[in-house]
Amino acid sequence: MDKIKDSRGIARTVALFALIAFVLVAIIAIRIIRIQAEKKFEDMDETIVASAEREAQVNYLQDDSLYDTVAVFDIETKKFIEPAKAKQTVKPYGNSKEHQGKYLLITFEEDHSISSKWVAP
Repeated sequence: MDKIKDSRGIARTVALFALIAFVLVAIIAIRIIRIQAEKKFEDMDETIVASAEREAQVNYLQDDSLYDTVAVFDIETKKFIEPAKAKQTVKPYGNSKEHQGKYLLITFEEDHSISSKWVAP
């Protein structure tokens, strides 16, 4: 009779440890998936920055009067819009946690350099 009670206790303990192990593995897997998803969002934002800066460089070469200009890059139309207009017309397109709800502000410098930063509308 004592052996039966002891074996039930051991079986419950083993089941409890198995459940704890399963939960830990699930938590680790979910965390890894979230980290990978965030990395992909960051890569998407980097691609947007590269595309916007390339487009800005092309526009700058075509029109030298753009120096000392600040514009918002509209990802849908691939055009540059004045920041005041952009608040009403450009939907924020940042993907990563850091850039979510923001869009890209491009600055055309006099020395033909271009800088960009993520800003909230």
